Amino acid sequence: HWFKFFKPKQFRIFTMQQYINQWSEVKVALSKHLGLRDFPMKPTFSNSGKYSKSAISKELYDFYTPVNKDLALLAAEHPEAFFDSNIAVGAHPETNTFFKNFLTFTSQNEES
Repeated sequence: HWFKFFKPKQFRIFTMQQYINQWSEVKVALSKHLGLRDFPMKPTFSNSGKYSKSAISKELYDFYTPVNKDLALLAAEHPEAFFDSNIAVGAHPETNTFFKNFLTFTSQNEES
């Protein structure tokens, strides 16, 4: 991963859910991380279409599960690189709510 070549503090990683639901906090943290002054900036949502739920969502979840577990382990190892992760260094990531959506599959029936 990139942390072999760059210091974790050089990164600020946030989820798409954080970007959408916590934009004002993400904007401030990102501006601070980049050394920019805080200025009015609206989020850009270029893909705002409505989509029907796909029957392959479980297949996609299964496909990305190993990568998401690696990401959760990376967050546990370097929480300082993740926005608002609330992960203690060395904590088991599967017990942290930050990665709940990545590590738990919710079927279409459960989401409704």
